[in-house]
Amino acid sequence: INDLRTSELLKDYLIPLNITSILDAGIIVDGEVVGILCLEHTNSIRSWHGDEEAFVTTMASFLAQSLINFARIQTEEALAESEEKFRITFEYAPDAFYINDLNGIMVDGNLAAERLSGYKREEMIGKPFARLVPENEMTKAMQILSENNNGKPTGPHEITMRKKDGTQILIESSTFPIKLKGKPLVLGISRDITKRKQDESELRKLY
Repeated sequence: INDLRTSELLKDYLIPLNITSILDAGIIVDGEVVGILCLEHTNSIRSWHGDEEAFVTTMASFLAQSLINFARIQTEEALAESEEKFRITFEYAPDAFYINDLNGIMVDGNLAAERLSGYKREEMIGKPFARLVPENEMTKAMQILSENNNGKPTGPHEITMRKKDGTQILIESSTFPIKLKGKPLVLGISRDITKRKQDESELRKLY
């Protein structure tokens, strides 16, 4: 009770409770004191033994590790929730969503991508996106890939897609650099604009 570090506690805490001796250990997380583990003794002044000091230090370390583990679990749960929301949005989006690695290899595609291309997801994964592009559009496709590798979003741009059955459609596509589990990838979003372009062409003929 004679320690200057606890002088502010004397009147309202230590004296009313007859606390004469205190043994404190800091709870340290990432180099910062986030709490104090405190042992208190009443009545006669107590000299703390080495095993008591070791005990309170060990318990403070245990509490610090528990806080670290709790924060990690919260982060993992938040990440899992975020990934689940992304997966639902990705899977059921009305536009075709597909994910490529930086070499242009398909990593994933949603249901709309299956409908747009005619390929099932398992037929797309692991294959180069270039097989969906006719030869005369390959230069444009490779330019888009180059910009993606530099971490730049692209589009919206128009490019021809060759479907599984060999028919060709005109699509409007945009790409965005993303990271999933720390891995850099490219998210592409595409829609079929063939009919829209045909309608626009017919309208121009009327005027």
